[in-house]
Amino acid sequence: MQTATIKNFHLPLPASLYARLRQAAARAGTPATGLAREAIEAWLKDEHRRQQRQELSDFVEVHAGTDWDCDPEWEAAGIESMNKMPASSTNAPGKMTVNRTSKRSKAAT
Repeated sequence: MQTATIKNFHLPLPASLYARLRQAAARAGTPATGLAREAIEAWLKDEHRRQQRQELSDFVEVHAGTDWDCDPEWEAAGIESMNKMPASSTNAPGKMTVNRTSKRSKAAT
């Protein structure tokens, strides 16, 4: 079994932030370094997600209305799949609805 290599990182903190970190760690019953590590990991994961969303948004903005916008076969398959869903699941609050009479729906069938 392999063990992860641990690297030390010196992070000077303002006294007030250090005190808050120590208090939170005491409440959680965990070392402050572990709590700081978890916070950094969570931030990096969130930052990665934000970056992916931004890259997707940038791609959509550049390619909207082009051949890269939506593959007609995938769109048709998605519409077909949604049309097979019970009406209650497609019209529930927060759920996507399908216009079953759109030109694309007719063309895809």
